[in-house]
Amino acid sequence: TLVLCGSSPSFLIGQFTAGKALYARAQLQIYLKPFALPEIKRFLPKLGNREVMQTQLAIGGVVEYLKQLKGQGAVVPAICRKSFEPNAFFSLEFDRIFVSSLGSNRYYRRVVEALSKRRFAPVKELEKACGGGGGGHFTDVLRDLEICGFISRYTPLHKDDNTSKLVRYNIADEYLRFYYNFIHPIRKRIAAGEYVGQPDRALNRTRFLQIQGLNFERWCRDHHHIFSRILGFHGVEYMAGPFFDRRSRETDKGFQIDLMYIIKGSKIVLCEIKYPGGPWDRNLLRAVEEKRDAFLRSQARYRDYSVETVLIVPECPASHRSRATFDRVITFDQIFDDRYWE
Repeated sequence: TLVLCGSSPSFLIGQFTAGKALYARAQLQIYLKPFALPEIKRFLPKLGNREVMQTQLAIGGVVEYLKQLKGQGAVVPAICRKSFEPNAFFSLEFDRIFVSSLGSNRYYRRVVEALSKRRFAPVKELEKACGGGGGGHFTDVLRDLEICGFISRYTPLHKDDNTSKLVRYNIADEYLRFYYNFIHPIRKRIAAGEYVGQPDRALNRTRFLQIQGLNFERWCRDHHHIFSRILGFHGVEYMAGPFFDRRSRETDKGFQIDLMYIIKGSKIVLCEIKYPGGPWDRNLLRAVEEKRDAFLRSQARYRDYSVETVLIVPECPASHRSRATFDRVITFDQIFDDRYWE
């Protein structure tokens, strides 16, 4: 038995799986995945649900990354120690990825750097930003980065993922998002030892919470199957994902929906995601209802569907009455319930 391992999927597939010498002889292809949320919790058993989610949203589930936090106490200070001192693990990891592993093709790094400057990018815009020559070469680069889990593509849930001209790409890897937001801008100061002994000073906590909120939205979108189980319709046919169209812009919050479900022939489930949580009022529900109305105006074929609103938050304050205004409230108690991950 011959086991081949590498960081460039298109090279491995082109040379060995699709090549003449070994064509049709490959018995198994294994794409190694990061730990899922319950696995992170079992790997770091001393952490509570909030810190497990902080870990997921900050660095993801790559086992080597999780090892850096094992036995290090509170998550955020541990990440700071491993990021903002000279030769710290997370300050050096970027070069290990794009110099040692993916250094043979400069476009890998160009794509990630282009995406780091925006929340998302269509293919043509991304190719232009990278100075790409077009054609299959750039497509291979995108496919490699997607298979490796560094970037992801998505389309509106009502469009075909393979043919839609509305395909967008964004950075999918949590560590890369953390690196570009918090390490890359101050890398020279880190190397100079400015934060030695007090690495927490390097982290902008307000910005950190903002990025965690955006990452939580992406995480919920990527794990829509978990929420369909919590809501009880995972056994029926449905579409799930974000909604946007050509008229949508990053600043047009009224017509961009981060996560919604269309259950065939019957119901629309509209999810509002709020992280890190805290109090909310009826204005939040009103904003969701405006999104609902905008969607129904633009998609006439769904006007006879019933609409259910769902709020996804870390916890629901016991004294808050908004529990009654949303049809359902999903908290970490449900998200971390092993029954929904089986």
